[in-house]
Order: sequence, then C-alpha cells, then structure tokens
Amino acid sequence: MIAYANKAGLEKKWKDVLDIAAKHLKSKNPRRNPGEPRPRTKPRILPGRPIYGPPMTSGPLTHAPTNEAGVIFLFGAMCRKLGYAVTRIQSAFPDCNAMREVEPGRWQPVLLEYEFESKNFLLHHHAISECDAIVCWRHNWPGCPLEVIELSTLMNNEDNSTDEEEDEDEED
Repeated sequence: MIAYANKAGLEKKWKDVLDIAAKHLKSKNPRRNPGEPRPRTKPRILPGRPIYGPPMTSGPLTHAPTNEAGVIFLFGAMCRKLGYAVTRIQSAFPDCNAMREVEPGRWQPVLLEYEFESKNFLLHHHAISECDAIVCWRHNWPGCPLEVIELSTLMNNEDNSTDEEEDEDEED
C-alpha cells in the first residue's frame, strides 16, 4: 500500500493512513496481511461438522468409512467382485442375507453382519451360531471364530492389483 501511494503521488493526501501503515510494518508483532498464508497450527475439530476417514485412491467412496453405514455401502459396491450377491438387508441381526459363489456357477446362502470394527460383533452380544461372517472396515478381534471380510485390506489389495495390472499393460 505504501509503495502504491508513493508511486501514485498520494503521500500528502493519505499521510495519516501511510503513517499507520509504516508504524505497523515497524512493529515487532505486525498483523498478518490477508494475502499471506496462515502459520501452520494444529488442526482443530470443528463442532457440528462430519468427520471423514482418510482419502482412498479408488473405489466408490472418496474417503474410508468411519461407521457401519459406510461399511454397508462399500460392501454393496464391492460385493459382486468379491463373489457375493446381496439378497436382503435388514436392521435386525444378522444385517444381510447374501449368496456366495463357492465354486464357478454354484452359489450358497450366507448370513452376514456389518460392523465398523469386527470386535463390535462381540460388544453387541450377537450370537455366533446365527451368523456366517462379519463384514467390517477394520478387523480388530483376535481369535474371532467367524470368517471376517475386512474391507480395508481388500481395498488395499484392489489398489495394489490395479497398479500392478497398469504396470503390466505399460510393459506390453
């Protein structure tokens, strides 16, 4: 601003404002100019706004799930590639009736429970005998007696296999 005023010959007309600007520039703790980037501070969580998981490079969600609803959506989008076909979803336990391809052309019904973390199955006191597998984002139940379909691992494998396939295509 001072440089512009000097260049435009406005020193006399705007002397009071230029004095304030000069004093500001000389101070030890000047205010940040609006065009300058803010100093890096620890990010804070803003109340009333959603929280997202980390970005994913591919897939139907742009960010990793942070709850069971995200797991349901992601499994629905991936199930055919994983050899499943959903026949029914319900809010009661077990959450999902599906068909699973056990051999080429041969399908079998399975009962699935969606959880964000596999250990939630235990915390919700679900009956192990009434379910065939847990579909989750994160498998954190060591010794789980059920099959666990951990989507985070499958997404990573899918990302890696896609990268490898692209690399092979480039070599051809």
